[in-house]
Amino acid sequence: LCQGDQVETRPIKGTRPRGESPEEDLKMRTQLSNSPKDSAELSMIVDLLRNDIGKICQPDSVRVKSHKQIEAYHNVYHLVSIVQGALEKQYDSIDLIKAAFPGGSITGCPKIRAMEIIDELEPVSRHIYTGSIGYISFHDTLDLSIAIRTAVIAKNEIRFSVGGGIVFDSEAQDEYEETLHKGRTFMDILIQKDLKKKSQEWLWFNGRLLPNKQTVLSLEYPGVQYGYGFFETIRVDHGRVQLLDEHLKRFKTAWEQFFTQPLPDLTWNVIIQQILEANLMMNTSAAVKIMALQTLTNPCIAVMARAYTHRLGTNQTGLRLVTYPHPRQTPLADHKTLNYMYYLRAGQWAQCHNADEALILNPDGTISETNSASLLALKKDCLITPLSMNVLPGIMAADVCKCLKAWGYHHSIQKMKPDDLTKMDEILLTNSLMGAVPAISLDGIALGKKSDLSGIIKFCRTLGRRQNSSNNTIFDLS
Repeated sequence: LCQGDQVETRPIKGTRPRGESPEEDLKMRTQLSNSPKDSAELSMIVDLLRNDIGKICQPDSVRVKSHKQIEAYHNVYHLVSIVQGALEKQYDSIDLIKAAFPGGSITGCPKIRAMEIIDELEPVSRHIYTGSIGYISFHDTLDLSIAIRTAVIAKNEIRFSVGGGIVFDSEAQDEYEETLHKGRTFMDILIQKDLKKKSQEWLWFNGRLLPNKQTVLSLEYPGVQYGYGFFETIRVDHGRVQLLDEHLKRFKTAWEQFFTQPLPDLTWNVIIQQILEANLMMNTSAAVKIMALQTLTNPCIAVMARAYTHRLGTNQTGLRLVTYPHPRQTPLADHKTLNYMYYLRAGQWAQCHNADEALILNPDGTISETNSASLLALKKDCLITPLSMNVLPGIMAADVCKCLKAWGYHHSIQKMKPDDLTKMDEILLTNSLMGAVPAISLDGIALGKKSDLSGIIKFCRTLGRRQNSSNNTIFDLS
């Protein structure tokens, strides 16, 4: 790196794999930090680079800013040092390249003789590997990085190289294993592609299909720290996306509420098809989640898929409710935000109390929704939606209301207390994955079945299983 007359180089020497557990990970980090062999290897290269840049820098300016820092990457730890200097007035960035290229950390020391030995021993050309990639600007700046972890794709072939520095006390087996650790990221991708990894392995992230395990989000992101973002969950049956337009409309509404940047113009059908194909889910039922979250600068978008099995088992007629004792009051409930801990805890609480869903209340004790579904009540020819100041507009609930009104039901929105549910003919729970299913009990008290609504219930059970055939379809998804 060169900015004006300021020069900086960051040699990397010493590698350990990341551990499979926190304990093993710490062990690998400590082992690298305390390794005399790796320390000597890095110190040797630091001296080499001090000599390289010292040819064109002011003698009293060359210094080691830091030595033996541990840097963590996805699959390895590295030892890193920082060497700095200030160019003599008669030299510029081109002179710096002449003095320092190729980088000493991949040639070895002494540089010229080491490169001669490399040329004698290595059977193939290194192509771009261990060369440099970067830029030289017209404003006295230069930034070049050594091309490691770099692949070349040509004629349906992908080629990449890995290696390590050899010193007097190197162990052949250790050096070989180090190359495997360095090449693991590339090999994992190629193996996954070759074996056609199963569902939940791949996601779409900001325009790229990536293995799920290789997607890294910074802990500094507001989306990670505070749940600053939102999502939509969409059901797909045998490649047919349910109610996509309705979901994207709600997604766009949330985007404009939380972000100042315009929503990217994306071809969502194509993206969803890509993620389904990558996860081998084109011939089954899947739940596709579209997620947007805030980074330090711009929002990012991710699309994931998982296999979906309907909530109701073979012999199950409906879902059991239990009243959650902690009322909810937040304007964020108008959107499906990532700040979802309240609903997660409510669902866990319901499971601990032998129920399927938690009934969510407003601060005044009236009904709002459940932890994963919208709630609708039927009494005679009336369809009732609970009045709630802040609640996510349910896409499936809207479709159920549309159908029932076409069948002659009168729709009203009114405040409801939990006791009111016991007086209704039927209670329906709706979301875009399960469609509409009956609630069969609340706090141990039986619900519904106070009139013959078998036709309605049979109809509702088909919701969530219907497939879109046009942009005007009525049924399904979250």
